Amino acid sequence: WFAGDVLNEWLYFCTANECLEYDGAEVRPWGVPTFTNQPGVTASGTGGLVAGYYQVALTLTDAWGREGGTDKPLVIYAEQNAALVINVPAPPAGYTVNLYVSSVNGSELYLQNVLSAAGTVEVGIVRDDVQRCNTVLLREPAPGHQVVAHNSVLAVASGPVIQMTRPMQPHLVDRVRGFLQYPADVNAVVSAWALFVSADKCYALTNVETDGISQRVVLEYPAVSGTAVLLPDGRGAWMTQYGQAITNGDNVELVNREAFAPARAESGAAGVLDSNGNQLVVTTLKGPGGANSLAAADFFIGEIVDQ
Repeated sequence: WFAGDVLNEWLYFCTANECLEYDGAEVRPWGVPTFTNQPGVTASGTGGLVAGYYQVALTLTDAWGREGGTDKPLVIYAEQNAALVINVPAPPAGYTVNLYVSSVNGSELYLQNVLSAAGTVEVGIVRDDVQRCNTVLLREPAPGHQVVAHNSVLAVASGPVIQMTRPMQPHLVDRVRGFLQYPADVNAVVSAWALFVSADKCYALTNVETDGISQRVVLEYPAVSGTAVLLPDGRGAWMTQYGQAITNGDNVELVNREAFAPARAESGAAGVLDSNGNQLVVTTLKGPGGANSLAAADFFIGEIVDQ
């Protein structure tokens, strides 16, 4: 598949196995690799550390200055006046490694060194007046079959899950808190004031840029896959089993339920026509596949006789 959307004049798109971005000049990876294994660390030697527990984590920064995520930091105990000896692995080509260490018994990690090659780093004193690590438990986006820009984030749908990128940091997603999962695959996503999602039902999501996402059901049945469109006035629309649905704020209206009943469909396609000030949503529907128990055909029963 190929799915994408534009955020801040950059195109972010997914194929079946890649996430890429395009700034108008070049195509490059959308995300930054995550450090999923922390380095080997020992507490030895002579230094100025205070006895207690220290956290150590590594991240990668790419050639465009974007920093990737890291798994849960490694925790190690150091004796009084010891040092941390850290074995930093070689970064991938074009990346540098950021080494973060916390203050004694602290929760914040601070940048102690930046390396462009493998090496051993000794930390005898932890500086806490430098850059903090803000990407713990964050990840690069995973490929999805739908990508929709909504305010300052991107919603990426993959099967029954929607990931939300971090506000103004589209190369990062929070795999712990920054996603929603549904009982069925997501088949439509529309940004129209609220973020509307169709899966087993249709939902309206608000505050998606925060950790306090609000969600409620707006229709008890889903959209027909492939029929979601954005209208010229900013509203969203999609076809359902009971007719055309059009958003109104964070609500949905079925505009022709009393007068129109569409054919049963598994998928479809839709577009918007604007002619002489009149706007029309045109939808084509594809019915369910499989054998038809009511179908009939001509047939012949007879005997073949060799001549």
